[in-house]
Amino acid sequence: MKARGRPLQALFLGTNGWYDSKTGSTVCALIRSEEYNIVLDAGYGFHKLDRFLRPEKPTLIFLSHLHLDHTIGLHTLAKFRFRKKLRIFCPVGLTVGLKRLFGAEFTMPLPRLPYQAEIISVKKNLELPGLKVTALPLVHSTICLGYRFDLQGKSVAYCTDTGYCENAVKLGQGADLLITECALRPGQDSEGWPHLTPA
Repeated sequence: MKARGRPLQALFLGTNGWYDSKTGSTVCALIRSEEYNIVLDAGYGFHKLDRFLRPEKPTLIFLSHLHLDHTIGLHTLAKFRFRKKLRIFCPVGLTVGLKRLFGAEFTMPLPRLPYQAEIISVKKNLELPGLKVTALPLVHSTICLGYRFDLQGKSVAYCTDTGYCENAVKLGQGADLLITECALRPGQDSEGWPHLTPA
């Protein structure tokens, strides 16, 4: 995807829902920009991340929600050696659950990692140097955020694990790249576990 300066790159490290299979790992994508490594969710595809990171850039992880197929890869954080503080962005209302996931009974606690790391709550909008992030709630079985990243004159929308909703349309409208999913088959519907169909 051409952008001002160095092109943005989108790398998909995991695209499976629910569990790993012969077709691949659970959800994780990496957007490489001039200034950041932007990680979208941390399913088990996350463990491949160190092959593709630009280690001199800050790494930002944006979690849509805390279902294990979107967070299970976080237990591999101990193998990484980030040079700059790792920032993990999580929907407001889920930070307590995420901190529990980093408890010693599940994985290595954040303070024991061999680099600095912090959890940051996201409610709506966020601005970092060269990056504007818009976050809106999606329709899922739990609190779930969709994101839009505006950087280098381009926009990337990430709306996964959602039923059809106006916020997903708003985040994706006019984006240069929309990353979404279709976990349901054509004609399927699930009010208790909303996802999209291919249509």
